[in-house]
Amino acid sequence: MKDGIKAVVGKQISRVIVSENSEEGSPRTQIFLVFDDGTYYEIYGNNLHLTGGVVTGDESEALRTAGLGGGKVTEY
Repeated sequence: MKDGIKAVVGKQISRVIVSENSEEGSPRTQIFLVFDDGTYYEIYGNNLHLTGGVVTGDESEALRTAGLGGGKVTEY
C-alpha cells in the first residue's frame, strides 16, 4: 500500500465518486474521496467491492474486522 493514504487523515469528505469501468486497460473500480479543501484521493483496483452501508462501530471494531482476513492491517 502506498503511503499517500496518510494525507487523508483529518480531511473532511464532501463527496464520494465511484466509477465502474468496463474498458480494457482501465481499473474496474475507482473510488474518489473528494475533500472540502479542493483536493481528492483515488482508490482503484480490479476487485474492489463496496459494502451495503455504514456500519455502527468505533475504531477498535473497524480494526478487529479488518484483521479477520488474516492479512496485514495498517492504521494511519
